[in-house]
Amino acid sequence: MNTYEIRVTNTQDDNDFCTQQVESSDISALTDLIADGYGISDVAFNYNGYYIVIFAASDEGYLYDIYASKTAYDNEEESLDGGQCTSTLSNAIEMALSQA
Repeated sequence: MNTYEIRVTNTQDDNDFCTQQVESSDISALTDLIADGYGISDVAFNYNGYYIVIFAASDEGYLYDIYASKTAYDNEEESLDGGQCTSTLSNAIEMALSQA
């Protein structure tokens, strides 16, 4: 089974975050936690050699960006791809994974 690294950031303090190694089956449980409104503003993880960032859109749903690497994201380089999901966080993750 694949293992992923997920980073969860506090909406009030970008310096308050945790990184967790999870298996694909855990992603669904994590998205349920986020969808229930626990003050989590974004999710970022490595997948297939890409770094994916998903965050709440200001109007509706979630936005996602796909970067060549975490370093590219940290250096504020342009994303390789991205999009918006007007549905649930779980669906946004699925959309991002299908694009990576």
